[in-house]
Amino acid sequence: MYYLKTLRKGISEAALAAGKPQWETIKVEDADVDTYLNNDQNDVWEHCSETDYQEIEAQVAAYQKYVEENGDPDAPSEEEKLEDHVVTQEDLDNNPELVTEGVSVGDTIQVAVSEDESVEGEEAGEESEESEASEEVEDAESDEEESEEEAA
Repeated sequence: MYYLKTLRKGISEAALAAGKPQWETIKVEDADVDTYLNNDQNDVWEHCSETDYQEIEAQVAAYQKYVEENGDPDAPSEEEKLEDHVVTQEDLDNNPELVTEGVSVGDTIQVAVSEDESVEGEEAGEESEESEASEEVEDAESDEEESEEEAA
C-alpha cells in the first residue's frame, strides 16, 4: 500500500483561513502507484508517510465539519451572483491559476460578481452607449463641415 499526496489547486484564501488542507491524499495499491506518479495531467503526486496521510485526512475531516457547521467559505454570498464569462488571453495573463486548472482562451467559466459590481457595470454600459451616440453625432457634424469647406 502506498500513500500519495498532491497540492490542491485553486484554494481560496477564505477556505485556507477556515482550515482547508492544501494537500489532497490517496491510498493506492502497489500495482496502481505508477499510474499516479507518472500521469500526463497537471497533478503531481508524491509519496508521503502513513502518518502524513493520517494528519491530512484528519484536517480534511475537520474542514468538512467546519463547512457543515458554518457553510462553505467558497460559496457565493447572497450579495454575489455568478455570471458566465468567456476567458480571454488577458484573463489568463492576469490569473495564472486558471492556466494551471486547464482553462484556455474561449472557455466559459463562472465568475462571482457582487450586486454592486453588476449595477455599476450596467450603468457603465449605458454611459458608454450614450457616449458612443454623442461621438457618432460629432463625427457626422465634422464630416458635414469638411464637405462644406470642400464645396466652397
